[in-house]
This record gives sequence, C-alpha cells and structure tokens, in this order.
Amino acid sequence: SSRFSSMLATDPPLEVATKIESYVIRLLTMAVTHDPAFQRAPPRKVLVRFLALLNTVHEMLCRGSQCSLRELYYRHVGLFPGGQAESDRILRSVCETLRVPRPALGVLSVPKGLVKGDLELLESGSCKWRNCGGLLEPRGVAVSATAHRTIEVRTQARCVLILEKETLFDRLCEEGFVETWGPVVLVTGRGYPDLPTRYLLSAIRRSRPDLPFFVAVDFDPHGLAIAATYALGSETCWHSENFRLERCTPILEGDELALARLGVSRADCVPLRHRDKAQSLLSRFVSRDVDRVWSRATQQMLHSSVTYELDCIPNLGNFLAGRCGLGVV
Repeated sequence: SSRFSSMLATDPPLEVATKIESYVIRLLTMAVTHDPAFQRAPPRKVLVRFLALLNTVHEMLCRGSQCSLRELYYRHVGLFPGGQAESDRILRSVCETLRVPRPALGVLSVPKGLVKGDLELLESGSCKWRNCGGLLEPRGVAVSATAHRTIEVRTQARCVLILEKETLFDRLCEEGFVETWGPVVLVTGRGYPDLPTRYLLSAIRRSRPDLPFFVAVDFDPHGLAIAATYALGSETCWHSENFRLERCTPILEGDELALARLGVSRADCVPLRHRDKAQSLLSRFVSRDVDRVWSRATQQMLHSSVTYELDCIPNLGNFLAGRCGLGVV
C-alpha cells in the first residue's frame, strides 16, 4: 500500500499520458518493422478494444478529467459484447502494461463505503481536514471516491471495527457504539469492499501501524469471503491494488455453547449452503498460513453445517466491544 501511495505521488496525469504515448509508439514500431514480439500480440479484436480504452484514458489525462468504470464502458459499449466485465478485464491489462494503479488513469470506483468515529482525513491538494465523527453526521459519512489521495490521517482510536453490512453499521450507530466504547472507528464496505474503502483502511494502517483491526461478518461462507478480502486481499486485483490488512482479526463465533450464551438459538440458524465455497476458503487459509482463527472458524462451520447472521445477536454492541478488547458493560 505504501508503494501504491508513492506511485500516485510520482505518476501525475501528464506523466501517465506520456507513458501511454511511449507504449503506443513502441507498439507501432514493432508492427512496422515486423518485430517477432508483435506476432505475440493479442488477437486483433482484443487489441482494438485495448487501444480504444487506452485512447480514452489518454484523452482524460490530458484534459484532467475522470470517470467511473461504468462510464468508461458505456463510451465503448459497442466494442464489448461481453458487457462491462470484459471492459474491466481489458482495463486491468492496461494497468498491468503501464504498471500504474487504476486511479492514476483517472478511472475511479463509485464509492459505497461508510465511516464513523474518531478519524480526520486530509487529501492531497486540500487544506481542509475531513471529520468523520462530527455531531452533524450521526449515521457516519460516505467514503470519498478520491480516498486514494488521502495523505494524512489523525485518529486516537483504540481500534478499527469493519462491519460486513450497512444494517450492522446503522444499528451500532443508532445504539451509540462509538460514543459508548470510543475512541473507535467503524467502517463498512456494504458487502464486498470497494477500492475507495480499502484505500481508506490502508491509509489508516499506514498512519497507525499499531492499531488493531477487526472485521465482523455473518457466520456463513459469503461473510467469510468478505472478511478474507479485507485481510488477505482480492483474488482478482488491479495492478498494485491488492491491499491486505495484515493482523486483521475476524470476529467469528461458531461454538454452539458460546452462541447459546449470546442468545442465538437454533431457530436463528440456517443450514449451511455453498459448502464448496467454505472448503475453498479453508484451503486458501491453510495455504496462506494465516492465523488459525480463520481455519478454525471455517472448520466449525463445515462440521456444524449451520450458519447465522450477526443481526440475530441481541446484545451485539456488547459482544463486539468485548471481542475488540474495548471492555464489557
């Protein structure tokens, strides 16, 4: 993640545009001189799509404009019969070819994350700190689409608690979790985290390497996969964007006696679905040699064949505070 920040600092728009120009000149030179390397180029249709995206990105960089992945796709919708997924895949190749992260191309994600708590952010080119714990924002603030520009973070938080779902985030905000257990930072990516949310978490990690991170998700394969995305990175990532939150502890409780103490009954549980996904995650945890809490929770899930949602825990705030080491009322 520190490498990503340095790349954004050293690759301003016009320098990236120059990289594109140099690449196209090399490509044309190889074509004219019948360089053997050009014979290994992608099929013509793929190359046309690649160059179309490259041209649009170059124009945006020269104008100083930006767009979303969706907007970029619709500018060339006729070129991509496979839909936006095909456009995204080729743009990923552009990132790898130029060796720059996607935001350096001016192509940003539409942010969906929320944050609340003891946190102030300063973005590059701005002199105004953004307060994420203001009284006027009782339900938190939206993560900025330009979170990758965050250059300075101020926080006295005791930990960062990442929540899988917006419903959990809203519930804790309404219950006054931040005020009761603070200083603390709550974050949600509303499902699988988008890049702006992960950039923000990476900026917090760089600022406070000692700060504990916890991720609370539903006890099912889907929730476990979301937690793994935060802690281990995405399995399909853009160049230099595979952020991992090392020492990010999952809050997963699969022990039946512990669940009974928490007030989770059998009626709250549902049979395990997507067993193959859970087994795949278990293999990933073992191969990555991560903390045993990951594999142990997955084994409990496979053994019991039951899952549950965090929403069914009556005193959820107390439970999460205890697991984060913030104390117990």
